[in-house]
Amino acid sequence: TDLGDEHDGSAAELSYTFDFKAGKWNINPELGAHWASDDYVDHLVGVSASEATNLRSQYKGEDTISAYAGIRARYEFTDNLAFNVRTGVTKLGSGIENSSIIDDDLVYHATFGINYNY
Repeated sequence: TDLGDEHDGSAAELSYTFDFKAGKWNINPELGAHWASDDYVDHLVGVSASEATNLRSQYKGEDTISAYAGIRARYEFTDNLAFNVRTGVTKLGSGIENSSIIDDDLVYHATFGINYNY
């Protein structure tokens, strides 16, 4: 929920991660769904009357559910040092994809990182 009183919206996520180990690799396919309330969606992708232009029509956010799938992998160099990679795709819910500032209903993502655990 919005504790900072910025948008009065709420969001929740449900996911399942599979856990596989192959040598020093931890491989985790994941599936999930993300629900967002109408106020939360409006805060992210809403278009007010004052923001609307010839290219962007006014849009009031609607509550929605987006689904995602991906895979994360972690390679442990040592007990303290590891490399992480994560990639996946999210299918935006209609409450988001109907906004005039959204061009596509699929969002692809990838991240890479190195972390040190002490």
